[in-house]
Amino acid sequence: NAASREQTRADLGLSPTTKAVLFSSADQPRKGAVIIPEVIRILRYTTPQKDWRFLFMGGAPPALEICRGAIILPRTTNEARVASYYAASDLYALPSLEDNLPNTVSESMCCGTPVAAFPTGGIVEMIEDGHSGYLSYDCSAQSLAMAILECEDGKLAPRDIISKEAHNTYSMQTIAEDHRALFRRIVAFSEVRI
Repeated sequence: NAASREQTRADLGLSPTTKAVLFSSADQPRKGAVIIPEVIRILRYTTPQKDWRFLFMGGAPPALEICRGAIILPRTTNEARVASYYAASDLYALPSLEDNLPNTVSESMCCGTPVAAFPTGGIVEMIEDGHSGYLSYDCSAQSLAMAILECEDGKLAPRDIISKEAHNTYSMQTIAEDHRALFRRIVAFSEVRI
């Protein structure tokens, strides 16, 4: 909720005008570790008037010195704490060079936080471009920086809508019903072929 979002932002030292971008597993090469410092450099160079802060959950990137003012979040398995990090952020950025259907994307959107990501794997199916976030045009630092800036344009759905739609899509009940329907189709197809 808005109150806990504001409290977490205050606890992290984020002002109301700060643009907080969250990265996760930023020490993992397949999650784009080497690209993140360049993304940050581009954002700071192209928009020096913005008060950017970069949050790192589950590992920081190499060359962390480039990410001045970075906030390294403590590792935790506390789901409420993790959700508060997503909610406190203005955006979740995911430069994965390879991925399947990352939980971090659904977690971020369930917390109402839009996502800017590379168009890899199942990420393409998770983000509704221009609604719940933006997909970059390719897997480059420049392209991801532009997707992050597009998320700042005010055209995305409100946070509560992003959250509601993500909960509807990724709830255990929805996933179970989707699996049940798939199994029914498989059985029906098998019976037709026999």
